[in-house]
Amino acid sequence: MVVGSSIGATFATELALAHPELVGGVVAVDGPAYYPSVGMPLDGLVADLRESRPATVAGWVATWYAPGTSTELVGWTIRQILDSGFYVDGQFTGAAGYDPRPALPGLRVPIHYIHGELDEVPVEVARTCAALTPGAGVTVLPGVAHMPHQERPGRFTSALRAALVAMAPVASA
Repeated sequence: MVVGSSIGATFATELALAHPELVGGVVAVDGPAYYPSVGMPLDGLVADLRESRPATVAGWVATWYAPGTSTELVGWTIRQILDSGFYVDGQFTGAAGYDPRPALPGLRVPIHYIHGELDEVPVEVARTCAALTPGAGVTVLPGVAHMPHQERPGRFTSALRAALVAMAPVASA
């Protein structure tokens, strides 16, 4: 099983599409997104990062969390993104045109989408991807945004465990 969050959900999905023999199943957390069709201007984000990286990261990352999330958690994530330097920027080029929907009907491994109700990537993205993928499931976590594993780790872990159990191969008798 492969679990990926955000852009990691895209990587996990693509791995399963390209090499299903390597993957027993995928749990995609708040992704994969088809960014252009959900109105996320990634080109503008890259330009803003070049202009003022700290301010852009601080403003952007703050939207990943539900209202009321501790400022310490948000600040910690901002520092992680800033510490990653420019490595993340290259991912936006590929993400700007990414759309997994045409390939999803051919996915040959189980996939389950866990999605925060308040995520900037609309819940409809997860539902649409699941509807296109044979046997896919969706769990929407209420009251959390893009980082459910950080915002509500207990609730997220329960959802993850349930998804993994549901996707586990049935043991032969």
